[in-house]
Amino acid sequence: MNNIIISENVLINNKKKESVFYWENISSNREENISNFLEENRLLIRHHYLEFIDNLRINLFKNDYFKKLFEYDKYHNLWDMSLVNEKCPIKSPKIIDCLKLISLELLISKNKPELITIYSSDKNLVKSIIFICNKKNIKYIDVNKHSFFNYNLIFNTLSIFNSILFIIKFIYRNFTFYKKYTLYDSSKGGKKDVTIFSYLINYEFINNKNLVFYSKYWYDFPQILVEKYKNLSWCHIPTNNLFKKTLNKDGKNFKELGNDHIAHTIIYEHLTLNILGSSIVKFFYISVNLCFIKNISNKFIIIKKDITLWPLLKDDWIKSTRGSNLFYSIIMIKIFDNYLSKIPKQKLGIYLFENQSWEKSLISSWKKNKHGKIIGVAHSSIRFWDLRYYDNFKVNMLNKKDAIQLPDFVAVNGKLSKEALLKNNFPIEKLLETEALRYNYLLDFEHKNVSHSENKILLLGDINKNNTYNMLSEFNKTIATLSIKYTFEFRSHPGNQINLDSSIHKNIIESNDSFSDTINRNSIIVVSGSSTSAIEALILNKNVIIFIDKADINLSPLSEVKNIKYASNSNEILDLLNNKKFSHNIDKDSIFWLNKDLLKWKKALKIIN
Repeated sequence: MNNIIISENVLINNKKKESVFYWENISSNREENISNFLEENRLLIRHHYLEFIDNLRINLFKNDYFKKLFEYDKYHNLWDMSLVNEKCPIKSPKIIDCLKLISLELLISKNKPELITIYSSDKNLVKSIIFICNKKNIKYIDVNKHSFFNYNLIFNTLSIFNSILFIIKFIYRNFTFYKKYTLYDSSKGGKKDVTIFSYLINYEFINNKNLVFYSKYWYDFPQILVEKYKNLSWCHIPTNNLFKKTLNKDGKNFKELGNDHIAHTIIYEHLTLNILGSSIVKFFYISVNLCFIKNISNKFIIIKKDITLWPLLKDDWIKSTRGSNLFYSIIMIKIFDNYLSKIPKQKLGIYLFENQSWEKSLISSWKKNKHGKIIGVAHSSIRFWDLRYYDNFKVNMLNKKDAIQLPDFVAVNGKLSKEALLKNNFPIEKLLETEALRYNYLLDFEHKNVSHSENKILLLGDINKNNTYNMLSEFNKTIATLSIKYTFEFRSHPGNQINLDSSIHKNIIESNDSFSDTINRNSIIVVSGSSTSAIEALILNKNVIIFIDKADINLSPLSEVKNIKYASNSNEILDLLNNKKFSHNIDKDSIFWLNKDLLKWKKALKIIN
């Protein structure tokens, strides 16, 4: 009898020599870890998931009632701004389980088992595997004997409570804080000509006669815009987890900014009581009416693959259709409509391109108010598994309604990003080759001999807090058993800062210095998960290890680059450090285009005009 054992995170004593597949990367036998099969068949599995998202949209919009609810107006579409459609593995970690489930179905089809034994504490995962078994007429044993009682009433009540809590927090944050530091002068409107839409992180104030705002996302590019277009407006998008700290620390400085040619505003300054009230009404109208649409779960079945993704994506569906994501999408549409209807007609808009929901509301409102061209700047790297970047561009460019939510151009910062988009059918005439503004600072260190200790290790956190904590935990297990004496330093991701507990991480020092100072005094850089800091460290000729959480897939921007060293647990960390096996030496020209004079950007601006 050909049987399969599926284990989430418990090593199996496989006396009967059955086929064992582990959900997490815990087996020393690579063939037993589902993630390895996923990586070996990455193009096929990614295609299946993207095709599922495309088909889900088509099937949902066959229902005229659903279509009417989610087509906000002829410019904005709320489903296209949903978490499910966004496909971000960081915001929606269950996407990783969806990809593994598609991999598992392929393995089951290949092995043709008569019995599947499931070891998992994750009820939704077990439910998804049982669905495959039932479709394929395979017997199964659920070792944990889960009860699949229908908790819909409780679940829906909790989702409504969470939505109300989110709305209350949103009101408190934006009416009590941002109003305190109002930058926008409604009597003057915004500056004419160009607007940059950018996150309110990674910046500093430079006091050179007058106070100047300097964003590390944009290098010296804003000065080029002022020289070419004369007037520039900044529209800042705060990150929720840093808003209070940001404005407490820098609120007074923001008030002093601005001159005859440069203006600043925070997007939530354009939130009014009328916008808030109408957003709440619209939110509850959609949420209540959606309850009358039946059999939504059937739309999540991948028919040809005998898979349902409903148990895994149900939370994202709730957030997208009657939860925090829906409310956020509605209110951002209204805020951008309000702001962009008041300011003078802009010749050019530029924003950070990551295909998030606020970007789609920005683009649609921009075009609705008949401003000029708008450019999305792919400011980081485009990772293979960051599915936000992989829309069906070929179809969307032909469909005028879908094209409304796409920028006129996308600026790519290197060969790696350009090739990734072209492979996904992004039209080449819509791509602009430009310098990697966020990483242009690396040129300042290119020819410097930086002094550092050979045995100093810097741990760099991820945007995903869980990945960062797991990395720190695995290093704690390692420190006492290392054959070489190392010192350890830690620096949080700027978009998701954490404070170390000194009683737990006794041997790790927390750094509050600048990124460049911190990275330069260490010789070995360990980067968690998806962070592009791995590329920066390699360009600065550092030795690099990338930590991939055992439950994760390889979201590193270097996943398609050869000879990169990865670790997922303390044993692998120990081996790499004791034997000094590191990633090093990278051809930076194959990753980013860097040039202090920003010649590519100047050429791109001529093309746009």
